[in-house]
Amino acid sequence: DDPINDEEVAALVGQFPDQPLDFFAYLRSHVYDDSIMAYIQQIGAENLSAALINGQEAPGFDIPSMTLENLVKCGKQVMEEQDNVASAAQPGLTRETAFFMGVCSGIFKGDPITSDEVATLVQTFPNQPVEFFASLRCRIYDDSLLEYIQDVGVTNLKDTL
Repeated sequence: DDPINDEEVAALVGQFPDQPLDFFAYLRSHVYDDSIMAYIQQIGAENLSAALINGQEAPGFDIPSMTLENLVKCGKQVMEEQDNVASAAQPGLTRETAFFMGVCSGIFKGDPITSDEVATLVQTFPNQPVEFFASLRCRIYDDSLLEYIQDVGVTNLKDTL
């Protein structure tokens, strides 16, 4: 349903000829992620739960502009992340491995974890899909949230939110 035609798809692939198929799926997802982040910033993170759970309407974030220009810009950012990860990790990484590590670095973006630590995680859990690392991140936050609830007490939780 994205308004990008076959010629633009060919041009995008031509811009990034050595990238695996996952690279292009990631670009599309990343463009959507930017729109979702803008929506969260607009309503405020503190209001997100109420908007999603108690809201009478579906969330009102703008459908992203899926243009060749946006996808190429995102692709260049991902390529830069790949290069940074590849240079920080082991020499001789394949472009596909560098891409995978770049995606994993993106998962932990904004968290207090370095590219070297992401590379160590990927090497510690080889052959795991990207979802494994996203789940790992969520699990860490789940544990922190559970600890907070235990400290505050379930009965007092509503008063703290």
